[in-house]
Amino acid sequence: MNLHENINRIKEVMGVIVEQEDSPMFNFNKTTFIPEDKSIVGAYMITGEDEKTIEVLNIKEIHPEDKFYMDGAKVYHLSVKKARLPKSQIEILSVVDDKEGFNFIKIPYWLYKKLEFDLKVERIEGKKRLDITAKQSKDKNFLTQISDPNVETYISVVNPDKSGMDMLKYTILRGVKYMD
Repeated sequence: MNLHENINRIKEVMGVIVEQEDSPMFNFNKTTFIPEDKSIVGAYMITGEDEKTIEVLNIKEIHPEDKFYMDGAKVYHLSVKKARLPKSQIEILSVVDDKEGFNFIKIPYWLYKKLEFDLKVERIEGKKRLDITAKQSKDKNFLTQISDPNVETYISVVNPDKSGMDMLKYTILRGVKYMD
């Protein structure tokens, strides 16, 4: 492997891939680095806006490496992140095909690095199923986050598996006693 291939491999492993010249499409499940203008393109759900900013929702899907369901579906846990982005610094490129409510948004690399914890796209490809841990189901902050109707919409688009939505709704109903 030469140096260029090593750099591309490291970026792939870290979740930041370099845009290929022959493929103008962006990857829904990862961010894409555009070296020409030092920016990042990622797929986010816009949940609100005012004159100067937009609010984006980004739910990280965390897959414990050794956990799978019997049917081969990957187990994943949620980490709900929201970020406010200045309209003057970003560019909404296009709507994501077949993913209602999602847009590809171009963000300057310096801004992405500043908010990387909230903006890093971590989505699992293939068959997956939501699992909410016992600790999460008793966490007031987490329960408040997943009670947001935008989170339900996000999950239904990203993972159409019905059992994941059932798990989410059950956790919200069961968690009402922890919310007070």
